[in-house]
Amino acid sequence: MTVPIYKCICDTNIWVNVCLGKVHETYIKSFSNIGVADAVKNEIYKWRENENRFKDIYHLFSGYENREILIINLEDIDPLTQKVIVKELSEWGFNDLDNSEKTIEDLGEFVSLLYAYHLEIPLIHTHDTNFCNTIQMEELYKQYKGIQMITWYELSEQVTSNSSERLELTKLVESEASIMKQQRAKQIKEKNWKLN
Repeated sequence: MTVPIYKCICDTNIWVNVCLGKVHETYIKSFSNIGVADAVKNEIYKWRENENRFKDIYHLFSGYENREILIINLEDIDPLTQKVIVKELSEWGFNDLDNSEKTIEDLGEFVSLLYAYHLEIPLIHTHDTNFCNTIQMEELYKQYKGIQMITWYELSEQVTSNSSERLELTKLVESEASIMKQQRAKQIKEKNWKLN
């Protein structure tokens, strides 16, 4: 397979923030040819099970999928690079690479990092500070140099016109994330109640 030229790789938490902040169109226009790792796609697809407005996170993603958002599937990468990626993930303790149940913490981030490194994609958009801090550790940073982590704060500067817009965007995303978290907790509680 010929791997397309990607401008960046987008992580789950960035896509969620872009949707919650209603700046998905601006984000797509700014970074067309956005790569998304298959593990991240599986995480985003979990939102289709929502019974509320946050299901749009999935719907917006699927609307751009295979157009401006291109899925990077492990099986589409050349066999030698596949083996290297699987070996590296295994060394980090990741053996189940599907993660469609979103039960493995940071799998999407590490898969994105390895895809970015091996496919020479210069930017990863992520809002996971624990992951960013782990990668910034000297040993890993040396191993995967050439990859730049772009945080939500940095991206929010690019998808807004000024500081006041960025502040409003930040407030909106935080407010929506809080509501989403509360609704998710309520859904889990109701689901558990039905099981008992």
